[in-house]
Amino acid sequence: MPDNTPRIILLGDSLTQGGFQPDTKGYGWALQRYYSTRAVVVNKGINGITTESIRHHFNSILTDITAPNAPPTKLFSIFLGANDGCLHPWGVPLPEFAANMTAFVEKLTTHPALTGLKVVLIATPPINVRDADRDTSLGSVETAKKRAGWRNYVSKKTYAEKVMEIAQGFENRGVEVVGVDLWGALVDAALVDQGRGDEEGGRGDRRGKYEEERLPGCGLPDSREFPDGYFCDALHFEWKAYEVLTKVFQETVFAKWPELQADRI
Repeated sequence: MPDNTPRIILLGDSLTQGGFQPDTKGYGWALQRYYSTRAVVVNKGINGITTESIRHHFNSILTDITAPNAPPTKLFSIFLGANDGCLHPWGVPLPEFAANMTAFVEKLTTHPALTGLKVVLIATPPINVRDADRDTSLGSVETAKKRAGWRNYVSKKTYAEKVMEIAQGFENRGVEVVGVDLWGALVDAALVDQGRGDEEGGRGDRRGKYEEERLPGCGLPDSREFPDGYFCDALHFEWKAYEVLTKVFQETVFAKWPELQADRI
């Protein structure tokens, strides 16, 4: 007898791949515990992947979940951009990133076998330039902004904003898509932990709200790195960052689609 337990697909890079580890209590791990036997949460994270290099893999997943005997997929989450947003030549240019993300969503939301599917886009997270890695002899802030750390940080913020813009565009058209503002959630949580909660930017309305030259992890002279527990290096999450992701993911998804709560799915 086929297993018709609903599926929840989490597609992404190493942040998703590692998000199922119990030692960091990642968001995939947390969702598996939350849904228990009511839904199967599937890890589709691939280390080092971008929206460009994952296209073939995405098409394979789409074929699998739309097969005649496939169990229903209730939710499909896409968490990409951490690698796309890297500086040239390692990243994917913003226009191509936006086109790829848009194409993924359109394929999912227009497929006749996926009627009722909900799609979640998770915004690109910030990086974390360690305090020990900063060159304190840089002098002016403007000089520091020429370094790779700051430029990479700003790039990730730009990609995060693009993800939220894409999600909002689909939402405005009545498509079942929502954006999870992870960039804002992580920055706000770190500011609170640094005793700077009054500087929170307010998720979804960040522009002009933060003291941008003092953002956690940005690498500028007056900034401080993310507190312990957020990042194990410049990019990858520890338990605190995953805790923030799990919280903002569930809050955003269940506010828009309460029918996806475990006792209602």
